[in-house]
Amino acid sequence: MRRMTPTPVPSPISRESVDALLARVATGDGPGGVVGALHRGRLIVRRAFGLSNLEQGIAVQWNSRLPIGSITKQFTAALVLDLVERRLLSLDDPVGRWLPQLAPPVQAPTLLQLLNHTGGMRCHLDQWMFDGYRTMPPGDPWHRLRRQQLLNFEPGTASSYSNGGYVLLSLAAERAASMPFARLLTRNLLGPLGLHATELPASRAASEHDVARTYRQHAEGWTSPPDMTDDRYGDGGMVSSAGDLLRWAVHLERAVAGRRLLDRFVPRVNAGEPSRYGFGLISQRWRDRWVVQHAGGLPGANSVLMMLPDEELHIVVLLNRPGPAVDLGYGLAERLLGDALAPPLPRPEACRHAGLLGVYRCEETGWVFGFEDDGGSLALGLFGDRSFPLDGLRPADDRVLPFVADIGTGDTWFRVRARDSAGQVAELDYFDGVAWHRALRFARQPVDLRQLAGELAGVFCSGEAGATMRFELRADGLAVQVRGEHGAGLYEAEVWTPDLVRFWPPRFPVSKMVRIERQDGRVTAVVVSTGRTRALRFDRDTAA
Repeated sequence: MRRMTPTPVPSPISRESVDALLARVATGDGPGGVVGALHRGRLIVRRAFGLSNLEQGIAVQWNSRLPIGSITKQFTAALVLDLVERRLLSLDDPVGRWLPQLAPPVQAPTLLQLLNHTGGMRCHLDQWMFDGYRTMPPGDPWHRLRRQQLLNFEPGTASSYSNGGYVLLSLAAERAASMPFARLLTRNLLGPLGLHATELPASRAASEHDVARTYRQHAEGWTSPPDMTDDRYGDGGMVSSAGDLLRWAVHLERAVAGRRLLDRFVPRVNAGEPSRYGFGLISQRWRDRWVVQHAGGLPGANSVLMMLPDEELHIVVLLNRPGPAVDLGYGLAERLLGDALAPPLPRPEACRHAGLLGVYRCEETGWVFGFEDDGGSLALGLFGDRSFPLDGLRPADDRVLPFVADIGTGDTWFRVRARDSAGQVAELDYFDGVAWHRALRFARQPVDLRQLAGELAGVFCSGEAGATMRFELRADGLAVQVRGEHGAGLYEAEVWTPDLVRFWPPRFPVSKMVRIERQDGRVTAVVVSTGRTRALRFDRDTAA
């Protein structure tokens, strides 16, 4: 295995260079964040900007504490490994051993599969939309997970990012150690490592103490978005500071019992290999360098912790506003490493893949995605949402197309299965990090909205989601009305075919797809799929 020669890093990097990088997010008197970089134990970038509390005019400081979202997952993974070493847990334990209240099919994933997002757990946060994005009350995430009856797939056969899996890991650790998860984190990890700014608050109210507020920008200005849940779990509930996260990154690279903790989390990957997700970290190649990273996203916050182990370079970006934290992290690495980096692979040109342009649907996973020409570059859109540019790839297998998409658990690859007589791609496969899945090209079709609305009249119910769904024909088109246990929402919809409807919430515009099921010409059910939840079924309420 070839290791790159460590590269000298310019020190210190100029403030002007960092300011130019941050220009998109360091905007006057709005919310801001913290950016830091540590090279071989020396702090070479230390920058705080913007306000942590707009209402009180409090500025972000270097030691400010901010929500870190899914960076939390690597702390959860480390604690699980600690409990394994103490022989309180085994990675081979089915989660049902510790949480027998789960439905039998949902008890099957092992702790290792949950850690690596290969357990098949549906993401409970997808169900937030059924309550109109009202904050989930205490205990509600666990209630939603207990209510799940099916997995996305047989454990170990595929990959799908699941916050719910990490909530279950938190609860399994609590039961194995007979101690609240937050206290376990502090006792076993945070305290011994001196990470005193890092904690898992007990609740939403507790997290508001001495922590930067989060903000989203609307027409009326900056406003604080709703929290997803009152509870805080090991999927994304922690807060930390830039300094603490850099110390944590150093800890991951230190030898523990003769082996770096980082090596237990993710394997090294080489050029031409797919990136790999492990224990709350993604291992991948970038500009011919090995990078290990994980981002964190919450309503009104974005973050990334990034390590280049061969360079002994660690980078952190914490924002209390939406922003491209991952792009900023890579931009900082690019400024620090400069000409020592391999040239970036060119983005794929749409004209070279004209036969690929169009929309595809995977019956197995519910995925709907499309390739588009975005100013000459090939771009990918998921579930009809705004497309994003693809990154170049030099695969070792020449059947794999020379580009990738990062959708949360590492790189998604594509390969062509069949073309039609005109040269258009008719079938293709995509790789989710574990398995290949077949998708077929399809085209939107004209639909009589009044007729479809009549076929969809009535109420559709899901016991698993604890929600109902109705379809309404309005002056501006079809709309989807949902009602859960704690609230309701009315969302715009777009009919693509007689059996496929897309809908999306305006405040959190991540689309969902509804597949319409018919029997003997009558609509009997609608089936909702998202990027993290497959085939959530709503049956027609015949008693309504």
